[in-house]
Amino acid sequence: MLRNWTYLFCCLALLLGSQVSIAQDTNSCLSFQLQDVRANSTEEFCMDLKTQGFENILGMQGSILYDPDLLQFTQTKDFALPGLSTASFGTPSVGPEKTVTFSWSSSTGTGINLADGETMAKICFQPLVSSAKTIVAFSNAPTPIELIDGDLWLLPGTFLAGEVQIGDVEASDVELDELCVRPSICGEIGRGFLDAVASSGAEPLTYNWTGPNGFSSNLSSFETLSAGYYELEVSNNAGEIAKACAVVGGNGESIVAANITPVPCDQDAGGAIELSLTDTNADFDFVWSNGATDAALTDLVPGTYLVTITDDVTGCSVVQTFN
Repeated sequence: MLRNWTYLFCCLALLLGSQVSIAQDTNSCLSFQLQDVRANSTEEFCMDLKTQGFENILGMQGSILYDPDLLQFTQTKDFALPGLSTASFGTPSVGPEKTVTFSWSSSTGTGINLADGETMAKICFQPLVSSAKTIVAFSNAPTPIELIDGDLWLLPGTFLAGEVQIGDVEASDVELDELCVRPSICGEIGRGFLDAVASSGAEPLTYNWTGPNGFSSNLSSFETLSAGYYELEVSNNAGEIAKACAVVGGNGESIVAANITPVPCDQDAGGAIELSLTDTNADFDFVWSNGATDAALTDLVPGTYLVTITDDVTGCSVVQTFN
């Protein structure tokens, strides 16, 4: 069981004859979630490990925490990810909690895709008490969470915990509906946005984020300026909680795409440049060298056109040139 991401990903780099690059965000909403489950106190139960945005993934590793006073880990099964098996999981102890660690890399040396919402594996436990409510959550220890794609870029991702209701206890009335690492226009390492959306019948909700270098925030969404591991706990006024975490590595994804129509050969004008956002939630300003402020220019003559694109949230700007 590998517990050091440098070793895991350096091995992948050596295998493929390249170097692992830091902080390319090609899967801005790559996420993993342990599904909530209601369990009979006398029977083994399994939690589905589901994923979204799992495209061109070459390797991953991390840890899952559970309370050993309430649950006993039994097995993993029903693997949908090629090469993932019982040998991909380990069960070391860490502090008062116990962990199920995982480490997987594509045996073919190429990235793997899974359909959104697909169950990649089941993680199974035996209840140790007749009635309780507990959270099984992802963690950065003892095996740090890391994700890598088929181009050897380290990826950001989000990880949502699952709740286990043993016996007749009621499920918590707080739900994380969405958690996503979104790209920043600047493409700087560690820079991006963490967006969380939660709901509850017992509002108001309180968001409690912690992160690298003593970072903390009570906002649902914010810009990250440092790469690293972030934890989130959302609580309602009844004291019920939902947990999640995220890894932010940075981003090099182009979030503005251009569709260019050349000037017809038999005409003096008629060209066009149309910009579109790959992140439809982003809010950008466009200022062209000809004074236009729309995302699209039409009826253009041959020439060079520059556009300054500014992120309204961060004030960060980039300039693109079209000929």
